[in-house]
Amino acid sequence: MKKITISSVETDADFEPFYAKVPRVDATFSLDECRENFQKLAIKADGELCGCVLFDIKEVESRRIFFVSVMSIDVEKAGGDIGAAVYEWLEQTAKEKDCDIFCFDSARKGMIAYARKFGWQAVNIKYAKALK
Repeated sequence: MKKITISSVETDADFEPFYAKVPRVDATFSLDECRENFQKLAIKADGELCGCVLFDIKEVESRRIFFVSVMSIDVEKAGGDIGAAVYEWLEQTAKEKDCDIFCFDSARKGMIAYARKFGWQAVNIKYAKALK
């Protein structure tokens, strides 16, 4: 198993291959806006860049929300599916930053039964976990 490290970075210049894999199916999502305004994390496996995360901490109705907008990982470079380990790291970081909620959108489509009936297409599913 490769050693996985996650660290904050100032620039996302090396993230382009990972951004190319980010679905653009949500009309309210702007990768450019996230790149400009969100904090950036580099995910490395044995020192080689294998993924990225863009996140922000938002204050909503006196709650601190750790919101992940982009997560893209090259599983082959990572040496296997490391998604669970990354989510655990992010959740722990959210707790350390005194966030009340860990939240992210997923491009993985979960079709709600009535969505088809009314002609809607599920493009993102929002997941949230209370931390306090």
